[in-house]
Amino acid sequence: MAIQHAKNCLLIVMLTLAFTQVGAQTDEYPPNAKPGTCYLQVYTPNEYEYKEVTEIDRPAYTKSISVPAIYEYVYDTVVLRPSEKRLEVVAETYTTVIETVLVAPPTTRWETGKVDPNCLSPNPADCRVVCLVEVPAKYTTYSRKVLETPSYTRELNIPAEIKITTKRILKNPASTMAYEVPATYKTTMKRQLVKKGFIEWKEVICSDQINTDLVKNVQKALNDKGYDAGPVDGAWGGKSLVAMNKFQEEKGLPVTKVISLETLQALGVQR
Repeated sequence: MAIQHAKNCLLIVMLTLAFTQVGAQTDEYPPNAKPGTCYLQVYTPNEYEYKEVTEIDRPAYTKSISVPAIYEYVYDTVVLRPSEKRLEVVAETYTTVIETVLVAPPTTRWETGKVDPNCLSPNPADCRVVCLVEVPAKYTTYSRKVLETPSYTRELNIPAEIKITTKRILKNPASTMAYEVPATYKTTMKRQLVKKGFIEWKEVICSDQINTDLVKNVQKALNDKGYDAGPVDGAWGGKSLVAMNKFQEEKGLPVTKVISLETLQALGVQR
């Protein structure tokens, strides 16, 4: 028990020196201390919490674009030759008539034929046959032109000769248009300081007040709350210290190397 007491005193001295070296701006001694009490300077770390923060991912900026010129097409009618009236003489027309004219009327004539082989006269002249034959009429054919329509004058309407041209004219000149591209945002979780850490005096159990029964009660309370402090044997070892520090961290208590009064109260242990 004396060895454990000496260890506890050494720890208190070491922690006090450590906090003094980091420039802790605290009083040299605990204020309003009572006789028979022990104190230890402990550092309460910064308290942080994660908050959803919306911040600019890309700031807004101005972007320029070129707007091309706009043209339109205009159709124009050009008169190459105006319309006019013109007189035109239409020539007469003829038709061809074919006529047949009688040159000689039909007649008859005698023709001497061949000797009849059946003739019995020894005189050949008596056996010659004379025949009266018809001579047909003779005609001649000729053609002549006959006036079909006489010549006349008519008025003609000559339409104008035009040409349609296309001309491109500028409607809107080329320009530059600027527009603002809005900013984009992103939401992230950031750790923010809620409470700044500080050094303060905390009442701890004096070494002469730490006995086997107190250590057992602390070990049992830690085990009952789910913190493995090892066997409840009254010997304050490394396992018991680790369990107590874990309990302190989760309860938001200052983490100490010795048993503090706040830790006893949180565990529900009477000293």
